[in-house]
Amino acid sequence: MSLLAFFRCCSSGTTCVHLLNETSRRYLRFLFQKSHTLELPGHSVRINEQRCDRIRVLPGSSMGNQSLDDAELMFRLREGDMAALGHLAERHQSHILSLSFRLLGDWHRAEDVMQEVFLRLRQAARTYRPEAKFTTWLYRIVYNLSIDHQRKFAREPVSLEDGQVPAQAEACPAAGWAQKKELAGLVRAAINGLSERQRHVIILHRYEGLSHAEISEVTGWSKSAVESLLVRAYENLRKKLAACEDSAA
Repeated sequence: MSLLAFFRCCSSGTTCVHLLNETSRRYLRFLFQKSHTLELPGHSVRINEQRCDRIRVLPGSSMGNQSLDDAELMFRLREGDMAALGHLAERHQSHILSLSFRLLGDWHRAEDVMQEVFLRLRQAARTYRPEAKFTTWLYRIVYNLSIDHQRKFAREPVSLEDGQVPAQAEACPAAGWAQKKELAGLVRAAINGLSERQRHVIILHRYEGLSHAEISEVTGWSKSAVESLLVRAYENLRKKLAACEDSAA
């Protein structure tokens, strides 16, 4: 069970932490290093003394961080205000999970990445400077952690349920298993058939809505390289989808 799913399922009373997966337990231990109480939007979580095997989830608490922007929440987090981390999680978790899933094609790994991202936020709060747009800075963390996971599990077999496309389907996803899929499914399959860098820039540009400059900041590639990759990626995508139409005709 992921940490976020765990909190959603909790009601007032004591809950065993052994229901959590290992990444979530590690995340929880880190959060409670300096405080026995963590406040999240809608509820607070209290650990039992020095132990991290049982926690108490309390009914919703009143917090005044809702109106703060991301940079202000990071400054609050630097001062030890763990409620600020809860608000950042509530505000950005869906975007983090979406980007990581599109990069990895695996929900479980995407959830692990999301929790690692919030660990990084907690650590980075001490040195955070709002020199760039917060979401661009955040996306770079998500991107780098997702690529690390991708490399770590690169040699493991991946099933179709993980969002990958078999080699014979890459050239024309409409041939065979994807023939009855709707257009959205065909587009996803065609994107999976692109080279890794082309796939990444399409995801960041088309699905996450990042500008060329923001993609450059997130990936660390030059702006000219990003622009060149996007041109080739969209051209290859058009060719793949045109081949699908010809095959279906």
